[in-house]
Amino acid sequence: LLSRLTFLKFLVRFIEYRIFYEKAYQPYFDKYEPSAVFATSIVTQLDIDFMKEARRRGIPTIAMPKGWDNVTKLFYHFVPDTLLVQTERMREPIVEVQRVPKEQIVVTGFPQFDFYAKPDLLSREQFFATLGLDPKSKLIFFGSEGAWAPEDVGLAEWLTEFVKDPNDKRSLVIRPHYSDVTKNKFDRFTGLPNVFVDRTFRVSTFFIDNWDPGMDQVRYLTNLLYHCDVLVTVASTLSLDAVCFNKPIINVAFGVLKNKKTGEDLSGRLYEAEHYRWVLETGGVDLVRSWNELDVSLRAYLKNPNRHGEEREALRGLLWKFDGKSTERVARQIIDDAKRSDPGNG
Repeated sequence: LLSRLTFLKFLVRFIEYRIFYEKAYQPYFDKYEPSAVFATSIVTQLDIDFMKEARRRGIPTIAMPKGWDNVTKLFYHFVPDTLLVQTERMREPIVEVQRVPKEQIVVTGFPQFDFYAKPDLLSREQFFATLGLDPKSKLIFFGSEGAWAPEDVGLAEWLTEFVKDPNDKRSLVIRPHYSDVTKNKFDRFTGLPNVFVDRTFRVSTFFIDNWDPGMDQVRYLTNLLYHCDVLVTVASTLSLDAVCFNKPIINVAFGVLKNKKTGEDLSGRLYEAEHYRWVLETGGVDLVRSWNELDVSLRAYLKNPNRHGEEREALRGLLWKFDGKSTERVARQIIDDAKRSDPGNG
């Protein structure tokens, strides 16, 4: 209810800017004299502090949400001069919920998806050799949702049994989530027939979420998405990654999140978030609510990967533009804003 009281949002931002003043970053501005400040995560306090200092000096501020999925979940304590967003669908809730003026919002696309538009690919034989799997098998990619789906070990276990079927050549890659990768909860599946447990994550304690991917991990994930035959995940942005390659997508809505006291299955609530309703509206993913539905969906997609092809095309439209130029659009906007601040700086 409080989120609907617009004046509170402006009050919080006023207090944030006027009272919480971090002077430690002033020397950086004195030394480098920036023409613009670009924050890659609008909700991170370090980024906010730099943008506040920039505004005090009359320097343009540009920022992006760290992800497309936090527009209605996290309050933006600072409104930059220009807010870059990944999709057109984000514009309306940012105006309505965050109260950012529409004219300050610029849509750029997903910069990280530029790698998929111009992929650095291995052959199927080469890639499967790195996994120790049979390139002639159908590859199921299971992407964990980590802390948001703490019971998904059971899902991984079911999938390891599914790929044991001697009548069909199947294989499985289990990819942990960066939020709980250090728990090693999938280690017990290492060495099982036709199963590869992904250990490519580079963990960094510098970042709160431990996630610090390098180019080697980007290439690996790109090849995994390109060569997989179906993605199984839980309310994850991986659904958008997979649709870049027109891969069948199954979203699991049971057994992965439970009330610790009552045992009630809360998995379906993960799909009630506004951003994920955008995904489900397209019909581009199979939402399964039981082991039987999961089994039926998996077998159907492995037999006919073109199933729901038109719906996936609609889901791909959610990306706004998938042309490999999102990073270029981000850079161009930053440069343009910097030039307006300092016309003599080419």
